[in-house]
Amino acid sequence: MSDRARILFVDDDPDLLDSLADLWGLDHDVETASGGEAALALMARWMPEVVISDMRMPGMDGAAFLAEVRARAPEVMRILLTGQTDIEAAIRAVNEGGIFRFLGKPCKQQAMESVIHDALAQYRGRQAARAAQQAEVCALSRQLAQADRLAALGTMSATLSHEMNNSLTLLASAITTIQEDSQEARPVDAETVRLLVTGRERLVAQASGALSLARTPARAAGALCLTTVIDEVADMLRRSGLLRRTRLVVPAWEGPSPWVEFDRIELEQVLINLVKNASDAMPAERVGTIAISIASRGARTSIVVRDDGSGIDAPTLTRIFEPFFTTKPMGMGTGLGLPLVRRLVEAGGGTIDVDSVVGRGTTITVDLPSVPADRAILERMAGP
Repeated sequence: MSDRARILFVDDDPDLLDSLADLWGLDHDVETASGGEAALALMARWMPEVVISDMRMPGMDGAAFLAEVRARAPEVMRILLTGQTDIEAAIRAVNEGGIFRFLGKPCKQQAMESVIHDALAQYRGRQAARAAQQAEVCALSRQLAQADRLAALGTMSATLSHEMNNSLTLLASAITTIQEDSQEARPVDAETVRLLVTGRERLVAQASGALSLARTPARAAGALCLTTVIDEVADMLRRSGLLRRTRLVVPAWEGPSPWVEFDRIELEQVLINLVKNASDAMPAERVGTIAISIASRGARTSIVVRDDGSGIDAPTLTRIFEPFFTTKPMGMGTGLGLPLVRRLVEAGGGTIDVDSVVGRGTTITVDLPSVPADRAILERMAGP
């Protein structure tokens, strides 16, 4: 061996232990113990590679000692040194101690040297294999972690692209209207300018998010007048051209508008995605209807988006929040709208529930935290 091995001899004969220490201590790190209990105490602070134990010792015999070594340090190679011919003791040593080899007593130096050599070779082979396996596991763990990061980055990038495309569609609609007004020498409509400004603000916010894809972006949650946000988003969607074969209905709310605690841009993203997704799923042969309503229940307020489209079957319904899952034709959908909606809603302390009946339509309920009544009154008094 090129490096010194750690060998522990256990025997109740002090003269034999001294002889073994003198013989093997020249080339190896050798320790001795006069019995099983002493050897176990020694192993608590010094772990051998090979243990050679006598069978017959007072108190704990060799079989019991090696069984305990096996339980505490199964990687240690265990050798039984005995002069007994008792077959039962030998069987117990094998079954309980899981010994590597038997050595007869007295044992010739050459025989012991051969067994120790084989035991060390097996011990170190196992250690090398274990180290290689651990290195491989670490490498695979790093690769998986990197793959997870890349997958997350890819999903976030695709989601950002999906949302920016929605904003660009709003901008494109406003720009087209302005171009037509310019050609006809008409003054630019104020609502068209507002649509243009809103689209720009959304793009700026989304571009800022692109700079922080690797971390969770800060949310700008605040008190929002829900009817105002819904009315403005509905107007944007009607003007944008995002809705096809669809009539968007927003029933009038009776009484003071509910207020919710949420990020304004993110709530717009939620509404746009829900309505656009429902519109895209409408049957081609007829004009469909999407209705956005509100239900307020004290500490919680729900936004209900209901359509009379084709509905969603049960197997598909279980997958609609999976990133990149879509039933739309190639080029028509990314499968990121609903996963984004759920992420935004849950990040804002809300929940989302979907109920659908094939042939009758789908109802999506987004439940959000309400602004306390006294604060809502102050917000209404402060105005926009």
